Parts: sequence; C-alpha cells; structure tokens
Amino acid sequence: MSRAVFISNDIFSLVEYNPCDDRALYESWLDPDVQQGFNGVYVTSFDDFVERNIIDKPTRFTAMIRLDRTGEIIGIVGISPPEDEADLTIRIFKPHRKHGYGTAAFALATKYIVEVLNITELHAGAYPDNIGSIKMLERCGYVPNPVGNIPEKHYITGEDIIQMDYLYKPITIRLAMPSDAPDMAEVIIRSWEVAYKDIVPAEYIKERNSTRMAQYKISDENTTQYVIQKDGKTVGIITVAPLNDDDLGDKYYDLQAIYLHPDYFRQGIGTQAMGFAYDIARRLGKTAMTVWVLAENINAIRFYEKCGFIADGKTKPRTYGKVLELIRMRRDL
Repeated sequence: MSRAVFISNDIFSLVEYNPCDDRALYESWLDPDVQQGFNGVYVTSFDDFVERNIIDKPTRFTAMIRLDRTGEIIGIVGISPPEDEADLTIRIFKPHRKHGYGTAAFALATKYIVEVLNITELHAGAYPDNIGSIKMLERCGYVPNPVGNIPEKHYITGEDIIQMDYLYKPITIRLAMPSDAPDMAEVIIRSWEVAYKDIVPAEYIKERNSTRMAQYKISDENTTQYVIQKDGKTVGIITVAPLNDDDLGDKYYDLQAIYLHPDYFRQGIGTQAMGFAYDIARRLGKTAMTVWVLAENINAIRFYEKCGFIADGKTKPRTYGKVLELIRMRRDL
C-alpha cells in the first residue's frame, strides 16, 4: 500500500493513517497498559472504536509508525486537535515494545512537528509511575513544565491523580566562536574526568586540566567545531570534519569528537547532537560517517552501536599518558 511519508530516519517512517489500521489500533487500545497510560476506557467494541475514531476528525498531526525494514505498521503518534494545547502522544503496538522504537519515533515526530509544522510549544504527559515514559520524554529533550502538572480523576477508581506535564526544550548547536573556548574546555575536562576514569591515567587528565585554557583555542575561521547549548548554557561540544583515513573513499565524513558535561549525561542530548552531525555530512553529499573511540571505553562504544555504528576492524594507537588503542566504527547515512 502506498502512503504519504511525513518524515523518515534509518529505522522507520512516519506515514499517513489508513482505515485499514483500525483493527490494529483497536486491539492495541484493549491492552490494559495502554488504557492506564492514557487514563481511560473509551470504547467497548470495534464498531464503537471505528465510530469514535478521532483520526477521522481534524487533528494537527497523526501518523502511523512504519518499520521500513519489513513495511510493518508498529504504532501511532500524533498531537491533539487544533483547539487544544499541542500535546504529543505515542502508542507502540505490544509485539514491538522494548526495542527502542518508542523513543526514536517520539524524537522523529518531535522533529517534524517543530521544524515542519512550526509548533513552538509542544507538551507531552506521563503519570508518575510510568518510569519508561518519563525516561523517554527526558531522552527526547522534554523537561517538567514549571507551570505545574494536570489534576485528573482515575478512570476506574475516581481518585484524584496527577498527570505530569512536560515541555519540549530543544538543544541548540552552533559553530563555536573564540569566546566559547573557556566553556568548551570546561566541558571537555569534566567529561574526561568521568568518561575516561580508570582508562586514561588520572595524572594525565590532571595535567590537561591545569593547562586547558592554553590548549583549547577557537579561531575566527572555525568551520568544524560546534557548541551544544541548553537554556543558553554550553553543555557539550561536537566536532565533525573531513575524513583523514586514506583507506576509505570520499563518501565518508568524520565525527572527531563529542563531549558532554557529566551533569547532562543520559538526557538524550548526545543522540540529538548525532542527528545534527548526520545532517552536516548529508548536506555535503556524504553517505557514511566514521568515529574513532577508545577500545576500553565500553559506554561510548555502546552509545555508538545504538546510533548504528559498527566496528570495522581498523585500529591505531594513541598516547594519553600511556599508549591506548582506538578502534574505528562507521555507519551509512
């Protein structure tokens, strides 16, 4: 079946809804976990579901999540009708949960809504006991709404409950300027102290820290180093540049560095920044990307693997107070 595609990544596409999706949507809604997550039971039969199906009514955005590898529809994502506050929701059908699809699809939908639909205030909700949803929102750049949460009645017991309200607060990434050097140095050293602990000798990190202001300089002609900012504060750096490896062709671009301040680890910022790096490479006509990572840095390797990188067997030594091995990883764009 041919469907219009709203946006795609290397895993799936967000595509238009078709009435043939109704049966899967109905069966998904019968799942008690889904009803608890949405705090409601609205239908008792398939016919009732089809009659009430809000997808046929005006909405700002509704899309089915299609796994491109198989062509299978694995869930639905969308935002509320135009007269309501823009609130993004998602449902992954039960056989496809716990594969990371929810977070990736939520992030992709957020990108489309913000960049294409130009909705600048985007909300999402989660109940306090739904730890998985809360983690997903945080990884996708959502933060608790400072205005407060939403009081509700439980759909079964009638007791007072709270739905936590989250707002999308995207990171910004821009080319680094000379004045950014001190903040960049701070991020790099703090990241090294945590990420390279027990890998790089502590004496070496301490020495780098003592001379960091002299080491980290940004020129006015900089075209490869970027600062990652959140709420106006520099929380990370990323460097993407032409590849220097002679054994690979010119289709590759190189991720030379990505560092986050430890206070901003595991908030989805690294994943968002990787998407930015891919976009730079694609705009330059590149179709693949490489990254060199310390062989002992297991956390970094796992992160890159989740981003689709695979070690290609190439290694080289690097001295950080002692000789360590770097491995090369690469992925297609």
